[in-house]
Amino acid sequence: MAQKSSSQKNKKVLVTGASGFIASTLIPAFLKAGYSVTGIDRLACTHIPPQKGFAFIKKDIAKVDSLAGFDYVVHLAFATNIPKSILDPVGTTYNNLDLGVKMLELAKQAGVKKFLYPSTASLYGNQPLPWKEDMKVIPGEPYSLQKYAMERFCEYYAKNGLPTVVFRLFQVFGENQRHDTALYKFYQCRKEGKPIPITQTTAQAGFRGAKRDFIYTGDIAEAFAVAMESGKVGKGEVINLCSEYNYTIREVAELISDKIEFIPKRGFELDEHLGDASKAKKLLHFKAHTDIKDWMKKYVKTI
Repeated sequence: MAQKSSSQKNKKVLVTGASGFIASTLIPAFLKAGYSVTGIDRLACTHIPPQKGFAFIKKDIAKVDSLAGFDYVVHLAFATNIPKSILDPVGTTYNNLDLGVKMLELAKQAGVKKFLYPSTASLYGNQPLPWKEDMKVIPGEPYSLQKYAMERFCEYYAKNGLPTVVFRLFQVFGENQRHDTALYKFYQCRKEGKPIPITQTTAQAGFRGAKRDFIYTGDIAEAFAVAMESGKVGKGEVINLCSEYNYTIREVAELISDKIEFIPKRGFELDEHLGDASKAKKLLHFKAHTDIKDWMKKYVKTI
């Protein structure tokens, strides 16, 4: 994380979706680095206590009409659930794309110094590994389509007066997991004494199981903080945030419980994730420091 400085103390960051999973790590990290942070969300922000330098606004971003006064905007307010996007493509497109473009426009009007946006690694589809940013995009469901459209809008705005950066996040893990994430559901199964469900994939024919490239929220926060201040990014760059190593879902699940059951694979699920972080290393000196296995061994003792 960037060191605290006098210049950062005078800079204001707006984090939309402040009550969410990723924001629960980013906001404290920004505060620790010396930024003044305002969070906005239509839901109550229960994971970040009142403290110096932090303000929370309980409001739907659909009702926001100005971003005046902010130096940076980190836009995390969007529907993150792929199955939900399949069931409700109209509603999730409004939340993920229409409101996202609105925030870009408001940021441009306000003279925001940089707009940071998290996209998704699911855009790569089932292409050869590792995945690099210059590979073709294969969005397989509405959520990925919405994310890709926002990537292009970020590129457009970067060419028209608003510096932007896009991060393609791989399988995110950390404290305060969303209730619709696999890890949270794994924890719940352990608490209830139920077997952990893992989707059956083609890869499991070789007894390997689906693999994921897991990236920790704390490492994501560090990349965002560096990107805010860096003069090397801001032209709508798309940058992978990944660990560059992967584990099977089964390996991770067995750190939580030895009760495992296989369920049918859903159509939108990919067999393997593995990213290439060369671009993040070059532009942001990024390196993922937290291994999910090491983190899980500690975290599972607390649940």
